Amino acid sequence: MAAIHFAQHLAHVLAFRHGPRERLPSDGNVWDLTADVSEEYAAIARATVAAYFPTLRPKALRCSQIKRSRTSLRHLWPALADEIIEDPRLGLTEQDLPLWKDINVPGAYNMTPQDMMAGAPEVVGRSGKMLRAVADDLAEMVGSGNVGILCSHSPFADVAARDARIELGLRSNDGWLPGKGFESGAFLHFGYYSNGALKFCDYYSPIAA
Repeated sequence: MAAIHFAQHLAHVLAFRHGPRERLPSDGNVWDLTADVSEEYAAIARATVAAYFPTLRPKALRCSQIKRSRTSLRHLWPALADEIIEDPRLGLTEQDLPLWKDINVPGAYNMTPQDMMAGAPEVVGRSGKMLRAVADDLAEMVGSGNVGILCSHSPFADVAARDARIELGLRSNDGWLPGKGFESGAFLHFGYYSNGALKFCDYYSPIAA
C-alpha cells in the first residue's frame, strides 16, 4: 500500500469514521452514545497509519462528543492525545436523539446510508453538511502543506462523502460510495486549494492488523 502524498500547495483534511464498536447496539438505541471502540481497533489504527502516513504529524485534530470518536484519534496518534479538541458538529448528544427517532428503529444498525437518508432526509442530510463544515474550517486553519484530522460517525461521513463526490462531478451511484459504503475506521482525504475550493475527495479503507 503506497503512502499518501500531501501536496504542499494544498491544504489537507483526513475525515475518519470511528473504529469498530466494542458492542453492537440494542434495538431502539442505535447510537449507543456510551459505547467505545473495540480492543482490536488499536492494532488497525497502527497498521493504517503505518501504511498511509507513517511520518505525518497533523496540525489539528477534532473529535465528536461521543467517546469512540476521541478514542479512535488517540489510537491513530497517541502522542497527540492531549491536542484533540471536541467539535459538537461531528456527532450528537442525548438532546439530539429525538431528531433521529425515525431511523432509531429495530435493525437500524444495518441500514445503508441510502436507507437512513430516505427515512430522515432532513437530519441525515444536515449531518453531512456539518462534517463538511468542520473539514472546511480545518483546511482554512491548517493552511497549505498541512493536514487536519477529524473523526465522526455514520451517516455524517457517508453523506459528506456523497456531497463532495457530487460537487466534484462523481455522480455514479447517485454520489454514494460504492460497495459497503463508509467502513468503520475508513477515511476521506479532502484536498483544498488556497481559496477554499475542493480539488479532490478520495476514500481509503482501513488496514487490517
